[in-house]
Amino acid sequence: MSMLHWQSQLSHSIRHQDAAVPEGISERAMAVYRDLFFNNVLSFIDGTFPVAEKIISHQFGRQQWLLLVADFVRDYHCTSPLCLEIPQHFLDYVSEAEIAWLPEWFY
Repeated sequence: MSMLHWQSQLSHSIRHQDAAVPEGISERAMAVYRDLFFNNVLSFIDGTFPVAEKIISHQFGRQQWLLLVADFVRDYHCTSPLCLEIPQHFLDYVSEAEIAWLPEWFY
């Protein structure tokens, strides 16, 4: 297996909780990678949209906000490796995804 193929499998496994773990990585290590990645993305989004997070968490529950971010992580493919661009990618995702329960003011 080429390194590029293995890296592709790794990134897919990080983004998709139900995906197979790549060869050479334990389930435990994969869980750590997934948590680190998700929490890092979440911190950028929470830090950029604190008011939106508070309103949505209050109105729909924190779990709903976390599911929205998890859906973003799973479904959206960022075109930039720059972490500071994650919030813009999140807005792009929300605008394109047509999320029925999300208030209009968020778009």
